Amino acid sequence: MGVKTWTDIKLANNSQILEWAETQPWAREMATCQQDAQWHAEGDVWTHTKMVCSELERLAEWPALDRTSRIELLFTGLLHDSGKPVTTAVDPETSRTRSPKHALAGAEIARRVLRELDCDLATREKIVALVRFHGRPPYLLEKDKPEQEVISLSWLVNNQLLYLFALADTRGRRATEMSRPEENLQFWKMVAEERGCFDSSLRLFQ
Repeated sequence: MGVKTWTDIKLANNSQILEWAETQPWAREMATCQQDAQWHAEGDVWTHTKMVCSELERLAEWPALDRTSRIELLFTGLLHDSGKPVTTAVDPETSRTRSPKHALAGAEIARRVLRELDCDLATREKIVALVRFHGRPPYLLEKDKPEQEVISLSWLVNNQLLYLFALADTRGRRATEMSRPEENLQFWKMVAEERGCFDSSLRLFQ
């Protein structure tokens, strides 16, 4: 089926959405962008993206999610690293490949892509927020005030979807050096549940 609008997206299944995405310029750019071999031994950004999307459907929580949440997570998966092609560079001191602030760049790309699809404002900004903050949960223990980090983000993003995406993002890679163990993600979930902000919706659009 041809995908031209958000209405088409909502009528498509995940395979059809992935087939559409693979034809898009931002996906082709990701396919030519290599990643650090120790963090992403699977290779280019698009390969990682497809692995993450596959892992989303393998989540134990996936069957219980409504179709809207599934689409939000799927588009987060498709676009979360879309900023890497414009931010990736080799660190001259370590010779490691890095993509500083790629989430910020990816959020802007996500907003543009979703606007072009005529996605409704609330859904668009939920996905943009997930893309923008997708890298936060694994590094919660490095924060001086971890509880404040979780609570403050709950005003901008659905912590449950952020946690589920972080699981898929962690599992959708082949890494010889793992800096984001799943235990860290469980800590994010635990803090959010304890503070009553785990499954709240994006409050800016309630």
